[in-house]
Amino acid sequence: MRAYYYEYTIKPFSKNLWKFSSPAFSFYRFKITYGIFSYSTSQGRYIEWTPYDEIKAVGIGTNIDSMLLAGIRAKYYDSYLAPEEVLEDSSGTGDCRAKGFLYDFGLIANTKMGLRYGVSLLNVGNSIKYTSQSNGPHQLP
Repeated sequence: MRAYYYEYTIKPFSKNLWKFSSPAFSFYRFKITYGIFSYSTSQGRYIEWTPYDEIKAVGIGTNIDSMLLAGIRAKYYDSYLAPEEVLEDSSGTGDCRAKGFLYDFGLIANTKMGLRYGVSLLNVGNSIKYTSQSNGPHQLP
């Protein structure tokens, strides 16, 4: 079973605060859960948990002039697989959670013929890896 949660908000700023056109501020949150999992450890302990992936982001975008639009967004990514005890018991690794910050950048150029060209850089930032106290980092799957 998967449960999705998504919310999005956008708020324009006052024109008096900005040299160019009025910028817009955005916030979104996306969370997906993968149901309830259970595991019995080799010591006989029964454990239940709900793995999830979640992204929270804030961004701002504006027109630089009539022909160019620009935007930037900062995202916090959090992925939880399982309790560390479960992964250590089943696979010998305790790498169960990845979290960190990523950034997106984008530009849209308008042409005089009415065409728009866009370019974006997504997920720029430090490499996010699953880590634990007892084992080294591993890349996201």
